[in-house]
Amino acid sequence: MHVSWLERGDPSGRPLLHFHGWPSSRLEQFAEEDLLKKHKLRWFSLDRPGYGETTFPAEHTFKHWAATVDQWATDQGLDQFHVLGFSGGGPFAQAIAAHLPHRTLSLNLIASLAPFGPDFLNHPPPWKGPANGILKYAPSLAIFVFQLFNLYRKINPLAYERLQLSNLHPLDQKILNRPETLDRFAQSHAESMRQGVRHIIEDLLLYKSQWDFNHDSITCPTRIYVGSADIQVPPECSKWLAKRISGATLTEYPNQAHYTAHLPADEILGDL
Repeated sequence: MHVSWLERGDPSGRPLLHFHGWPSSRLEQFAEEDLLKKHKLRWFSLDRPGYGETTFPAEHTFKHWAATVDQWATDQGLDQFHVLGFSGGGPFAQAIAAHLPHRTLSLNLIASLAPFGPDFLNHPPPWKGPANGILKYAPSLAIFVFQLFNLYRKINPLAYERLQLSNLHPLDQKILNRPETLDRFAQSHAESMRQGVRHIIEDLLLYKSQWDFNHDSITCPTRIYVGSADIQVPPECSKWLAKRISGATLTEYPNQAHYTAHLPADEILGDL
């Protein structure tokens, strides 16, 4: 299976695998080059299945992704690595830590999703209401809607990014509403939909499914970061994960929202 990826930072530094949010791509970043070199980190950002140029497999599961990353790491000559997952990339990072404990040095989660349901986090998910019904009974309709969004994005990328920005918390808008940041997001979103949009909906269906790993299997040092004002992913997700993963630490930023990592990036990378 082909995986597209981007390497940044210190070529001789400690390997860190970054798993982007939903929907995004390997072009997503919250740490500039000088910060990665300061902390001696060799940053690898991998496109998940269907994003960028990464193949979308017939079997789209967390376990399959872990096996893909296992082979990718072998091909790159990486024995062990740190893992960082942001938002929708969080579940995929958790899967790596659970399925590849011998490789994972630490798990780092920023505004991560958690499994929802009576036996897990009993809290309304981000896809509550009509969106949940569409995903459950008419996923093809969800794909069609995202196709329209993608068409709009192609016609006017900046207007699309400003539309996305309008749905964020004012704290996030303050961080992101800069020309260079919006341009970076536009590039990342364009890359995320290079192959279409089906994989974006398949990710949502995977988040809603029974996850194929147990959080008891995560034994590496785990650090979790969340903004208490997050309206994209409920902060309850991070709190649940902090209780569920043995030894996990939780850092909560009271005056930050979803894109909290854009401000304390130095602190987060320094914790590695």
